[in-house]
Amino acid sequence: MRQTNVKSDRVAALLDELIARTGETKVAALERALGERLRRLDRADRLEQALGWLERDVWRHLPAGLRGRANPHAERGARHEG
Repeated sequence: MRQTNVKSDRVAALLDELIARTGETKVAALERALGERLRRLDRADRLEQALGWLERDVWRHLPAGLRGRANPHAERGARHEG
């Protein structure tokens, strides 16, 4: 087992607050918090990749007059639903 020592009063205070509010152990709280952060980063990376694909491979094929506009059929449907 590998040990990590964090020498930060701010991090220790945040961890203490987290375990007080959740009732988790320090290890469980850290594991969950770090896992959640990594999942958010993964989602952000996937979003960035998807936007890159749209810009590179999709949007450039749209007629110039349609770029940056909502789907006119979706706009019409939204007006009739309200």
